[in-house]
Amino acid sequence: MNIGRATANPTALGVILTFGLLLVITYVLTGFPTSTDYDQLLSRGVFPDVLHERATAWEALWGDPYRPLSEMMPDHGYEVTGSVAPRPPSALLLQTPLVLIPRAALMPTVLVAILALLVWIGWLVQAISRVEPWKLLVATPLVLISLPVFSSISYSPLFAVLTVALILISWRYQDRGWAGVLLGVAMGLRLWPGLIVIGFWIAGKRRLALTASISFVVLTVLGLLLPGVDLESSISSFTHVTDDWLNNNTNSSLALVLWPYGIPPVVATALVALIGVIAAFRNRERAVPITIVAALIASPLSWPTYALVVLPVAALCVRRLPRLAAIAISAPLAMWSLVPTKWIGHAHFMALAALFVLVVSRPRLVAAPSVSGASDPSPHVAT
Repeated sequence: MNIGRATANPTALGVILTFGLLLVITYVLTGFPTSTDYDQLLSRGVFPDVLHERATAWEALWGDPYRPLSEMMPDHGYEVTGSVAPRPPSALLLQTPLVLIPRAALMPTVLVAILALLVWIGWLVQAISRVEPWKLLVATPLVLISLPVFSSISYSPLFAVLTVALILISWRYQDRGWAGVLLGVAMGLRLWPGLIVIGFWIAGKRRLALTASISFVVLTVLGLLLPGVDLESSISSFTHVTDDWLNNNTNSSLALVLWPYGIPPVVATALVALIGVIAAFRNRERAVPITIVAALIASPLSWPTYALVVLPVAALCVRRLPRLAAIAISAPLAMWSLVPTKWIGHAHFMALAALFVLVVSRPRLVAAPSVSGASDPSPHVAT
């Protein structure tokens, strides 16, 4: 690569610097690339998601993926506490390629994939928001030290990061015939993108929404063909979410906030989904960003990595917000280490709720700027 040419191109420079900083952060958090296993993380009490996703994929083929992790994981060489990991049949199907990766190669393969996806997500943020590359370049260090990025590296939630990337690709290339398939895969991996599918339908992208829905149904049916998978157990894994998942200190859903008051997670989820759909119908041109933010608040298990999907929405808002207001909203995500551990999830919930109110109440905030003479005919605007 011609470094001189790259430094003259803010986008190329951003990709280089982002990947370099991500490698440094990855080394500090995991020891990779000098360490090629998860022992360093496990010794600190961090149990990477990919380990139980690989185990449940194996169980979906040859065992029972609905056993509590405390029973399942010892059979796969790990001692860990935990209840059933909620997964739809489609997710168990899509996780099965993990069993093909040798255990010794799992960490390098997954981390390299996650780092590549994070860089790609950064590029998609700029492509969707059209914020000047140099502005995103200035903000990149703050984004990279945020909890969503740290969690994406430490806990290796490969399919969560992939879900975010697929949603943003579908948004960026919403007029392409294959965009709906990718959004359907995202919904198959994690159910909360289903609200975003509704957002695309409301925004007038009905072919995309229909393709996404069909893709999800096909993946679900194929998932139910796996020997260890059945629909009743999959539904039960979601409807009987236990405290150790819901009350995790990094969960940023409304369900967590209302749980101490005896309000069931399904009620909180339905309430936010209803508010999001009504707001989207009232603001059809902003239906996609509205439902993206609403989906994170509505999901009973809303983990930090998921918040990466709101970066284009945040970039559009910050572009027109007063500086102090932008700092106040983004502070809980970027300065999470200063928040008491018990309240990290609540702080993230407040940031998402504030962003939702802004997107609904301030139409001009999420209106992408027009760019004259654009060479790429595909849509960049936030619908």
